Amino acid sequence: MGHADELQKGIAWRDGRGKRRAVEGIANDYLAILWRFACRVPPDQRPHGVAACDERRGDVPPKVAGSAGNEDAMRHGRFLDSDFVDTYVSERRSDFGSRLMHIAFIAPPFISVPPITYGGTELFIAHLANELHSRGHRVTVYANGDSRLGCELKWRYRHGDWPVVDDCAAQLKNADHTAWAIRDAARSADLIHTNDIVAIPFTTCVDRPVVHTLHHPHEPALSEQYVRYPAVRYVAISAFQARREPMRDIDVVHHGLPLSDYTFRAQKQDYLAFLGRFAPCKGAHLAIDIARRAGLPLKLAGEIQPTFRDYWERDVAPRIDGDAIEYVGEVDGPRKNELLSHARALLFPIQWNEPFGLVMIEALACGTPVLALPGGSVSEIIVNGRNGWICRDVDEMAERAVALSIPAQACRACVAEHFSCERMADRYLEVYDRAAGGHHDLVVDHRESSAGNGGRSYSIIVSR
Repeated sequence: MGHADELQKGIAWRDGRGKRRAVEGIANDYLAILWRFACRVPPDQRPHGVAACDERRGDVPPKVAGSAGNEDAMRHGRFLDSDFVDTYVSERRSDFGSRLMHIAFIAPPFISVPPITYGGTELFIAHLANELHSRGHRVTVYANGDSRLGCELKWRYRHGDWPVVDDCAAQLKNADHTAWAIRDAARSADLIHTNDIVAIPFTTCVDRPVVHTLHHPHEPALSEQYVRYPAVRYVAISAFQARREPMRDIDVVHHGLPLSDYTFRAQKQDYLAFLGRFAPCKGAHLAIDIARRAGLPLKLAGEIQPTFRDYWERDVAPRIDGDAIEYVGEVDGPRKNELLSHARALLFPIQWNEPFGLVMIEALACGTPVLALPGGSVSEIIVNGRNGWICRDVDEMAERAVALSIPAQACRACVAEHFSCERMADRYLEVYDRAAGGHHDLVVDHRESSAGNGGRSYSIIVSR
């Protein structure tokens, strides 16, 4: 039975938009539902008797008290006693200490969650969904049927479709998938977490709080649409990205990784690595320049996208000799670990304002320092001398590559402290509570945006 149906059985509930729903007709067979929701509803909003479950007063409503020996019956809602309720609610509380939720993640339908090779957005969704599921939250991911997750998966299109060949057909497919997913999620989810702007207009058709993560660089046309939907709670993946968006309030949550998925090696081989899609903004051609100036081998990995085929054939492919400069193709999880964990350093010579740069923290998780050019979020991840260097130009990157002396343990520790999956999940749970209009006890770092942006503020959620 979905939560929306359960609410109709008598739960008094204040949703994220502040509207009060009160329905009557609580029957004995549905009393278990009340107790399940007890860990979600603030004490001052609970129906009679629900407060007993966590205040240990024992004032179980009449006609439902049973003996401890009737555990099977109690679990089916026929009998409840206070000891059972205390245990049940204690087990159902999340590690974060907030109420348990049913969270629906909506991914685009083109790439599996998690991706086999390329797909930063899909990897983020997989990491966050699996972490929240492990904490006891009910999690549903709407993606394609090739996805493999530990939580509930729903799909409208059985297989992935990447790279996109027909832009028009892809837009229609994405809209069809997203509209179906939002409508289905609204039937039972407490909150919907979207990850593609296609979803935003559809959110007006459902009465559920919505959180939306921005996975792209600032684009004025997209921002114009975002400001039209102020009821959505927006999350930037870096403070740099947030400062460029016009939405009045925006949260910042950095990506995080499950460290156990990444192989750590303290002993490195003597080559440099580049991992990313082959587009001019990612700077693979500069990585080749850096490696040649440093006199070090370079291994290139990543997707050759049809859109940038000319760039690949003109600026990258002719310089690959299979020896000093080697292209190893697209890499899946095990091969990515092998590439990054053995590398002397990851080269990140970006030519744009990077929204986050997931590959940087993946390399750090493997104990591999990052040499980067400045831009976007780089300064929020790389600390000079601790986990890498932010360099002025390719000449400095080559010099740093030759003289690196950053301990692998320090790189790994940086991820454990600042970019773990647990930390990311904690921050998103705080955002979810804010989106749902709950009570909060947050320490938030409020910062003003750059001049000329209407005094808009954004929030970096720091701790609880």
